[in-house]
Amino acid sequence: MRSFRRALALACAAALVGCAGTPQSDRVTVGAPEPTREPVPYAFHSDPVRISSVWVSQDRMKAGDVVRFRVVTTTNAGAVSARVESIAKPLDRPTYGVFTGSIVVPQLPAFLRRTYDVIVTAYGEGAAHDDIRIPIAIE
Repeated sequence: MRSFRRALALACAAALVGCAGTPQSDRVTVGAPEPTREPVPYAFHSDPVRISSVWVSQDRMKAGDVVRFRVVTTTNAGAVSARVESIAKPLDRPTYGVFTGSIVVPQLPAFLRRTYDVIVTAYGEGAAHDDIRIPIAIE
């Protein structure tokens, strides 16, 4: 159980360490101040689930840093997860349409230092979902 938790922590850290360059989506913000009072789009349960924005606290990360992130979705999203390869981490939901999380970046071995895609997925009713891919580089 302890090794699974360690592996999950390493994978989540890899998901958030060293976001490389400009994200592929204009809905992603990396390294800017955290937005305050960003509007949350209202949606009925039957409407498609959409991710409005993803914010990551910093663009340069090293071992020991605390990386914070925030995802704003339509109000009909029930859950959001961040996934790297086959490891996923669910995010907390402080209010409808807003999901947050943080992680302490661990020391990573050299063979894990490469570019990864972090896939942020918002889940709605049934099979409804929306994805954003964020390329990151481990330095």
